[in-house]
Amino acid sequence: MKTFAAILEWTGILIVIYTFIGLIAGAFGYVLVLENATFPLINFNLAVILIPIGLLLIVIGWLISINTKDITITPFLDMNDLSFIEKVIRKTALRNFWVGLFLLFFGFILCVTPLLDKQAISIGGNIFIIIFGSLCIFLGLFMIFKWAKMRIPQKSKEWNLIMIEPHKIDEIKVQIFQNEMGKVNQAINVNFIRANKIKAVLAVNEEQLHLLKQYLLKVNPGIKIN
Repeated sequence: MKTFAAILEWTGILIVIYTFIGLIAGAFGYVLVLENATFPLINFNLAVILIPIGLLLIVIGWLISINTKDITITPFLDMNDLSFIEKVIRKTALRNFWVGLFLLFFGFILCVTPLLDKQAISIGGNIFIIIFGSLCIFLGLFMIFKWAKMRIPQKSKEWNLIMIEPHKIDEIKVQIFQNEMGKVNQAINVNFIRANKIKAVLAVNEEQLHLLKQYLLKVNPGIKIN
């Protein structure tokens, strides 16, 4: 249910963001030209429909999230079942894919927008928008590349570090990101550090974090956990 709630919330957020971007672009005079006819990217009537839909999806997702109970029992590690590590790597890879896809889409919109009407904004403004859009596309491609390298967990550097060479990990640092509602939409990152350098970053949930800590302490008792 949490995944479904997150999908609803992010769909609503993207709809609202796209609507405002379209309205701002229209305010600067950008239009879509098709067969010598001009159309606004987002007109006011369409915005009146899209914004409430986006907000409604955000609220529904939020209500589902706050009504989803968390299991607070600390899980016990079974050394004969380490499948959670594969799941963590797959989860992180999937996150990289969606972030990369969003950046590619957003960067593409930014790069194409100045081409719709070159005279709607100054040359310097167009150059800035294209550079920023290109940067988003580059970052998006980088995240897609990271997804491709992690797509098969057993062939990833993360798998090699955690399963083959865990004794070489000096320290792990846990980063918890959460909004004002506490554990709702909480995100946890684990940074794996060797020789004072971050060698891998994985996205986990609370249960996976507990299991990961137990596993690392068993195979590498001297590891530092922060």
